[in-house]
Amino acid sequence: MKVKQLIDGRALIIIDNGKINIENCKKVGLSAHNVSFKLRTHHIYSTRKVKRAVVEQDGELIITHEGEENPKFPLITDGRLQTDICR
Repeated sequence: MKVKQLIDGRALIIIDNGKINIENCKKVGLSAHNVSFKLRTHHIYSTRKVKRAVVEQDGELIITHEGEENPKFPLITDGRLQTDICR
Protein backbone atom coordinates (compact mmCIF):
# COMPACT_ATOMS: atom_id res chain seq x y z
CA MET A 1 0.00 0.00 0.00
CA LYS A 2 2.77 2.46 0.92
CA VAL A 3 4.70 1.64 -2.26
CA LYS A 4 1.57 2.15 -4.36
CA GLN A 5 0.97 5.54 -2.74
CA LEU A 6 4.60 6.45 -3.34
CA ILE A 7 4.35 5.53 -7.03
CA ASP A 8 0.78 6.66 -7.79
CA GLY A 9 0.50 9.43 -5.22
CA ARG A 10 -2.68 10.05 -3.28
CA ALA A 11 -5.55 12.49 -3.22
CA LEU A 12 -4.92 15.58 -1.10
CA ILE A 13 -7.30 18.23 0.18
CA ILE A 14 -6.14 21.64 -1.01
CA ILE A 15 -9.21 23.64 0.08
CA ASP A 16 -11.20 22.90 3.22
CA ASN A 17 -14.14 25.11 4.24
CA GLY A 18 -12.96 27.89 1.94
CA LYS A 19 -9.39 27.93 3.23
CA ILE A 20 -6.45 26.92 1.06
CA ASN A 21 -4.06 24.36 2.55
CA ILE A 22 -0.71 25.72 1.38
CA GLU A 23 1.30 22.71 2.53
CA ASN A 24 -0.84 20.29 0.49
CA CYS A 25 -0.62 22.60 -2.51
CA LYS A 26 3.17 22.44 -2.23
CA LYS A 27 3.06 18.63 -1.97
CA VAL A 28 1.22 18.35 -5.29
CA GLY A 29 3.22 21.14 -6.93
CA LEU A 30 0.44 23.70 -7.28
CA SER A 31 1.22 27.40 -7.15
CA ALA A 32 -1.38 30.04 -6.29
CA HIS A 33 -1.74 30.69 -10.02
CA ASN A 34 -2.37 26.99 -10.72
CA VAL A 35 -5.02 26.76 -8.00
CA SER A 36 -6.85 29.87 -9.20
CA PHE A 37 -6.71 28.60 -12.80
CA LYS A 38 -8.15 25.20 -11.81
CA LEU A 39 -10.93 26.92 -9.86
CA ARG A 40 -11.75 29.23 -12.76
CA THR A 41 -12.07 26.24 -15.11
CA HIS A 42 -14.85 25.08 -12.75
CA HIS A 43 -16.42 28.59 -12.84
CA ILE A 44 -15.40 29.30 -9.23
CA TYR A 45 -14.00 32.73 -8.52
CA SER A 46 -13.90 32.66 -4.71
CA THR A 47 -12.77 29.93 -2.33
CA ARG A 48 -15.46 31.00 0.14
CA LYS A 49 -18.04 28.91 -1.75
CA VAL A 50 -15.84 25.80 -1.78
CA LYS A 51 -16.56 23.27 0.95
CA ARG A 52 -13.69 21.03 -0.12
CA ALA A 53 -11.36 20.71 -3.11
CA VAL A 54 -9.33 17.55 -3.57
CA VAL A 55 -6.53 17.02 -6.07
CA GLU A 56 -6.58 13.45 -7.35
CA GLN A 57 -3.48 11.47 -8.28
CA ASP A 58 -3.88 12.43 -11.94
CA GLY A 59 -4.05 16.16 -11.11
CA GLU A 60 -7.83 16.44 -11.53
CA LEU A 61 -9.54 18.80 -9.12
CA ILE A 62 -12.70 17.46 -7.45
CA ILE A 63 -14.78 20.22 -5.86
CA THR A 64 -17.58 19.98 -3.32
CA HIS A 65 -19.55 23.21 -3.08
CA GLU A 66 -20.92 24.67 0.12
CA GLY A 67 -24.23 22.95 0.88
CA GLU A 68 -23.44 19.77 -1.08
CA GLU A 69 -23.48 16.64 1.01
CA ASN A 70 -22.48 13.91 -1.45
CA PRO A 71 -18.75 13.60 -2.05
CA LYS A 72 -17.59 13.38 -5.66
CA PHE A 73 -14.41 11.46 -4.94
CA PRO A 74 -13.80 7.87 -3.89
CA LEU A 75 -14.19 7.23 -0.18
CA ILE A 76 -12.69 3.77 -0.51
CA THR A 77 -9.49 3.17 -2.46
CA ASP A 78 -7.84 -0.23 -2.74
CA GLY A 79 -10.20 -1.60 -0.10
CA ARG A 80 -9.30 1.05 2.49
CA LEU A 81 -11.41 3.90 3.81
CA GLN A 82 -9.77 7.26 3.02
CA THR A 83 -10.18 8.84 6.46
CA ASP A 84 -8.28 12.02 5.57
CA ILE A 85 -10.96 13.02 3.02
CA CYS A 86 -14.01 11.72 4.94
CA ARG A 87 -14.23 14.45 7.52
